[in-house]
Amino acid sequence: MQQALLTREKQPISECTLCHAPVEKTIQIYGNTFNHIAYEERKNVGCSDCHFAVVQGNGAVVRENCYVCHQTIQEKYTAPDMHDIHIMNHKTSCVACHSAIIHTAMKKNGVVLSNIPNRTFDLSLYKTQWMVMAGTGGAGIADEPDPMFIATLNCSACHKDVLLSKVAPEVCNNCHDSGFDKIVSEQISFVSKRMRLLKLLLKRAKKLPLPNAGHVITEAESNYYFIKEDGSNGAHNIKYVKDLLEYSITKLNQVLQEST
Repeated sequence: MQQALLTREKQPISECTLCHAPVEKTIQIYGNTFNHIAYEERKNVGCSDCHFAVVQGNGAVVRENCYVCHQTIQEKYTAPDMHDIHIMNHKTSCVACHSAIIHTAMKKNGVVLSNIPNRTFDLSLYKTQWMVMAGTGGAGIADEPDPMFIATLNCSACHKDVLLSKVAPEVCNNCHDSGFDKIVSEQISFVSKRMRLLKLLLKRAKKLPLPNAGHVITEAESNYYFIKEDGSNGAHNIKYVKDLLEYSITKLNQVLQEST
């Protein structure tokens, strides 16, 4: 394993606060005020929980760059000696020797890509989860991105295990107020009940001769399997999932009532 690079003060060079002062910024999300500095002060919330895939390049030394200034170069040298000679004595710029480190989000078609730990994972396997968080892909209602998606939340902020599967409910309290894990559990339970109701209504609707309800049934079935495939019971985007369920349940109830 490569040893982490440290500053003279023994801090990792990847520490964001070495270059960035606290961000005193507030934004409105779903009518709520998000205070950035309040999250910076939380010990259990790291910068990479939200800001991910924003660094490209590793600052490696490109040996060929030596020939820009030197006709011959040493075969053996130590990093401290090179830094003392070039930086302390001659004030040489870092990028004269090191490849550039660019701070910019990795995007595809304007969308920030998730930096899932262990790049052997295929991001396409999580397409449904991404769509639910983005608040798109369902039938019958407008797009509703979740605040976690707007904040570019990293998957590993909640999924602490290597396989990105299990989530300990208490992890919610890292970013939210104490007790938020109980609220999430209640919402998940509510979604589970509504999913059972939607499944029952679909079963009833399919048994009846409803020639004018084909589109309603198709939409409701699509939403049911979309939410089921996501597998979070609304945790990835509770508002969007609940709105999809209410839309489909209401529409099915209407066609069932008309058939009686």
